[in-house]
Amino acid sequence: MILKICRNFFVTISLLLLSCVKTSAMTSKNILTLTTNISTIDTNKEFYIYLNSENISSLYTITFELKFNPNIMEILYIEPGECLKNDEIEFGGNYKNIDNNTKIIKFFETFVGINSSKNIEGKCELIKIKAKLLRECKIPLQIINTNDELFIGSPNIRTIMVDNLLNKIDFENTISYIQTKEFNSDDNIKIFISDVYKNTFSRMPEEYGFNYWYNKLISYEYSVRNFILNILNEKEFIDKNLSNQEFITSMYSIIANRKPDQTGYNYWLNMLMSYQNKMDPKTAKSQIILRICNEAELSERANKLNLDF
Repeated sequence: MILKICRNFFVTISLLLLSCVKTSAMTSKNILTLTTNISTIDTNKEFYIYLNSENISSLYTITFELKFNPNIMEILYIEPGECLKNDEIEFGGNYKNIDNNTKIIKFFETFVGINSSKNIEGKCELIKIKAKLLRECKIPLQIINTNDELFIGSPNIRTIMVDNLLNKIDFENTISYIQTKEFNSDDNIKIFISDVYKNTFSRMPEEYGFNYWYNKLISYEYSVRNFILNILNEKEFIDKNLSNQEFITSMYSIIANRKPDQTGYNYWLNMLMSYQNKMDPKTAKSQIILRICNEAELSERANKLNLDF
């Protein structure tokens, strides 16, 4: 009886200890950050981006993928970081063209020495990238930790780290920015996006929607015109079912951020009614949106914000 009680006691203690270890492993996350050797960058001048880690155990391999616009940023080379220079590692990479505005560089590092893994205490530079910014810009660098082969959406860096037992090492997702010295329209761009949301949907943008469009605009992946066209194609706006008069007034507030002048108001209202004599109301409004988005007033707003029209 005593032996049975003791055995049950030790089993219970063992389970508790295992539970503690499991919980600790699940909640403990490593840290990955991206830094540059200079805070603000001159166009067409070389600079460095560093992938840094902190306190990683039994690191065996790293896969790093950077999705970027080759018209905005040029990658000159990528290599292992300083803290890995004395380790026995295999490394290499390749480029993949997605389209004219999207390119992916893939880079890997694998430890091949006697221990075939590395314990990192404190901060360590894992990867070093030499690059140039080709135009005035501000680019978000967001690190995600996923096996998603499609690699879609606004995150533009995927890093997968594996330990010597081939388990994926977890880390906190982070986002940082690189920008040129002359790019200083940050606050105005935020105001612009908020104004478009308020004038289109009568509300402020939710956090996800705001970050999505902000990153698309400042990285020049989307022009201001494409941003407006996408917003006006949202079901939330279409379902408002505005009258012709409300629709034209709304177009002025969204695109020009002002009330319409009488001459302009009459011009667009007459054009809308003319279209409605030839096609269904939804298509007629779509035609007005396409035409009014090509107006000089929207182009001027884009130029003031240092964004693509």
